[in-house]
Amino acid sequence: MRVRFTDTSHDPDGDPLSRHWSFGDGSAQSGGRTVSHTYDDPGRYTVTLTVSDPKGKRDATTRVIRVGAAEAVFDHIVISPSNATIQPGGSRSYTAEAFDTDGGSMGNVTADTVFSIAPNGSCSANTCTAQQPGAHTVTGTYHGESDQSTLTVEDGAPPSPPPPPQATCPTYALAFHVRPPANQAAGHQFNVQIRVDVLDDGSSDGPLSINLSVQGGALSGGETSATWTGQGIVNFNHLTIDQPGSYAISASAGCASSTDPAPITITDGPNASAKTEGSALGLVLAVPWIRRLRRGH
Repeated sequence: MRVRFTDTSHDPDGDPLSRHWSFGDGSAQSGGRTVSHTYDDPGRYTVTLTVSDPKGKRDATTRVIRVGAAEAVFDHIVISPSNATIQPGGSRSYTAEAFDTDGGSMGNVTADTVFSIAPNGSCSANTCTAQQPGAHTVTGTYHGESDQSTLTVEDGAPPSPPPPPQATCPTYALAFHVRPPANQAAGHQFNVQIRVDVLDDGSSDGPLSINLSVQGGALSGGETSATWTGQGIVNFNHLTIDQPGSYAISASAGCASSTDPAPITITDGPNASAKTEGSALGLVLAVPWIRRLRRGH
């Protein structure tokens, strides 16, 4: 894809500027205000513009662009809860959420998801009912993509006494069900989901208080803590990081092994910009220390 870049910088003293463009794919070019570059492969690229004046003063600015799909592409759904228990003849309602290829939420799609249950039972809209004791599998399908949940029907036997307290840890293991996006603009929201696996000494009922942390920085907004009570996946919504840079997000809880750190790069601008003209995309960059004369389109 051919992408056109335009610099709107101007030296306050009226001196001519020298410009050097780096396109993020290993290619670079020295040129004027407007240059074009062809990217062979789709993906995210960091474009850098460096300018200098005859007095030796120089500065640079960067912009991350996405080459390829202009819009978020649906990838998968997640139905909740991921496991539940009912009495014979009881029912359980489910929700479904769609996610794009970057792990970003595309919203609630429960009304457009078809639910089914096996080996027996029935589903009406998003509510499933089963009579026979044992484990059942609830499947939600949306636009050809499916996710499954376990629905256990109790056999009516008296509950077993709780096990004695255990002094050993860990008794749970945390893992990402939906990881953070690899790249995200500063201040833009994203979601993650944490799966809880119960180990031999853990209680399948919880509760377990889970907290998110950021290596190298901090979350500036969103749901950074939640309590798991045995009802499947834990959602952390509307998360934001304001400062550009490279970070790693992880989740932790008492008596639980933490998730592996999930890397995320925060950029200082939108993922893609601008005006489409034929097969070209326009992008405007400007260096911070130089006064702008006009805004590009």
